Amino acid sequence: MKNIDSYSIENLLKRASFFINLAETAYEKASPISAMFEFTPRCNFACKMCYVHLTGGEVENFGRELTTAEWILIGEQARDMGVLNLGLTGGEPLLREDFEEIYTALAQMGFLITIQTNCSLMDDKMMSLFDRYPPHEIKITLYGATDETYEKVCGVKGGLTRALEGIKKVQQAGIPLSAVATATRDNSEEMEEMYRLAAGLGIRLAHTNRLLPHTRKPSDGASRSMVRFSDLSEKEKEAVQKRREALKAATADKPKRVFTSPLKRCKVYRTGFWVLWDGRLSLCAHLLNPTYSLLEMDLKTAWDKLIPELARLYPEEACAQCAMNDACSQCPATIQTKQPFAYTPVCEAMTRDRRMLIDGGDTGLPCD
Repeated sequence: MKNIDSYSIENLLKRASFFINLAETAYEKASPISAMFEFTPRCNFACKMCYVHLTGGEVENFGRELTTAEWILIGEQARDMGVLNLGLTGGEPLLREDFEEIYTALAQMGFLITIQTNCSLMDDKMMSLFDRYPPHEIKITLYGATDETYEKVCGVKGGLTRALEGIKKVQQAGIPLSAVATATRDNSEEMEEMYRLAAGLGIRLAHTNRLLPHTRKPSDGASRSMVRFSDLSEKEKEAVQKRREALKAATADKPKRVFTSPLKRCKVYRTGFWVLWDGRLSLCAHLLNPTYSLLEMDLKTAWDKLIPELARLYPEEACAQCAMNDACSQCPATIQTKQPFAYTPVCEAMTRDRRMLIDGGDTGLPCD
């Protein structure tokens, strides 16, 4: 392990303190400091569980992608509002024919840009672009530890091989790299191998078991891909039970958490937003009510509508009296993907199931 001198530690602490203070100030003032730009629903992969993927021929049935000029204008408006951290996602963002032009303009605006990609399109032209304007980070998604699993999950041949070639180029360029993964019925048995693969590449990997039902496309591959407790082997069920027992023991003497609104569970409420591929402003990729079209108003106007409308839909103290409060993990997006309106019996049903998951028993819920 490398030695870290006291000067380096002091600088790290100052940096952490700065960003904590920035986030707190942004929340207090309802001033956005982070944003996600969803460039396209198109992708060169066809992952079963993807909530946004559309083929080129399907896009026109749901809207149109923003133009080059429209994305650049929204970027300028975000910069003027004080956004610092900007994520570029899709679909596969690198698939856009005008990616270089949009990315160059955004990079010149001074954002700290994170690109979320499957890393299979890192050709020499793309690496030359990143050499001129290095992103703050590239975040890749791993779908398996073998080409065979990639084909099951993503519907493409040689997916892992292509991703590894891209990873090698990114690392050679010295661009910070991290990885995320989602456990599905097709890859969950390889999750340990995926962690070993990432470790061997020197990449930090984090995974989730959570998949939300689709609300943005007709087919719901997420629900069909979800790993449920009943899908686990006896050994895996024992491991989950140990986690439950450890959770109960760790929280036995702690006071119950009381959340006054699902918005309190959202990491970006009042400090961040998502621009969907068709130009709608939303709090996140899964929350489709409320949204405001940036083709009809500027970003500042839409933001000033979004925050009070969210507060109206999820009023303070709405959850405080719920007996399931300390077991609830429902953010607004989770509620909306299960039921169109909040504070209905679905809230109680979902949190009751969550309580059963903590206390023991097969609810049929995901194993997160």
